[in-house]
Amino acid sequence: MMTRKEQVINDVLMAMRVHLTAQMMSILQDVLTQALYGVEVVEEQTALATQDMTNDYIIELFNTKKAPKLSDRTAEQYLRHINLLIDMVHKPLTQVTENDVEYFLMKYRKKGNISRTVNNCKRFISAFFTWMRKSKLITENPCENIDRFKETRKPIEHLEPEQWEQLKTGCNSTRDRALLEFLRCTAMRDGEVPAVRVCDVDWYDGKIVIFGHKTDRYRLVCIDRVAKEYLLKYLQERGINQSSREPLFIARGTHNALKRTGIYNAVKSIAARAKMDINVYPHLIRKTTATNIIKRGGDSEKAGDYLGHVEQNTANQYYTYKSDDYIINIFRSYVAAV
Repeated sequence: MMTRKEQVINDVLMAMRVHLTAQMMSILQDVLTQALYGVEVVEEQTALATQDMTNDYIIELFNTKKAPKLSDRTAEQYLRHINLLIDMVHKPLTQVTENDVEYFLMKYRKKGNISRTVNNCKRFISAFFTWMRKSKLITENPCENIDRFKETRKPIEHLEPEQWEQLKTGCNSTRDRALLEFLRCTAMRDGEVPAVRVCDVDWYDGKIVIFGHKTDRYRLVCIDRVAKEYLLKYLQERGINQSSREPLFIARGTHNALKRTGIYNAVKSIAARAKMDINVYPHLIRKTTATNIIKRGGDSEKAGDYLGHVEQNTANQYYTYKSDDYIINIFRSYVAAV
């Protein structure tokens, strides 16, 4: 379990969270750890030290130490699902058992949630308990031995060629078409796009090194002649050159990056104008690119490599080198417009 020294460090961090940035908090944690290394912290009285491990305390500790290392959306999902569990079982998190979690998941499923949704819920709850275990708040994760619910695997959603052509008819601006072609070529997640600046694009070779927010790694993506044509026309309309440090896509009437919600809304609007009879969203374009790689003769490994999927095998994560030429060859062979 957590030592008194660790409790003191956590208490200091929580007290300072409202006063410091995430980066400064990280520095403070390092300073405290170094300053107290080799120091024994004991209570003034001889009584055993106790810490009131209430759920509010644990959630506050999570917000202080773990949440800053996650995306806002992921941290929100952790908390949403762990609060659903708390509301159901009415127990301190330190006392939650495997049976409690199984009961909660059974009730969650009976509310009409499909197996995939229930499994995602379990995944976030399990991740929270894993963090608690690593933080020495509990000795084991109560989700560890709970089996996943069986899921019916559906074919991967994607746009057929005629649907892609129809989608393009919904573009009513150069930005719309440039955005569609950019998403098609790069297969980027909508949350990764806002960080791309104009100057990040190698306009001669069509290469872009981007930061994958889910993998915490940089990866190479590419654009073809069609995407480049519309992107350059879009820049010309904005009156900026290829070395500009402005975001590649901006919200209308501003110089601010088009955010994730803006990208989602733009794609939905394009689809509505095109009178699409299926649900179209940014991630569907990413899945379409992956499907097209396989349709054009590639395999699932090449599709995963281009999309920047994390290797499940630990050895592959660290010892398999994917060169730029390898990624460019995938793009030219299976992604670029012919």
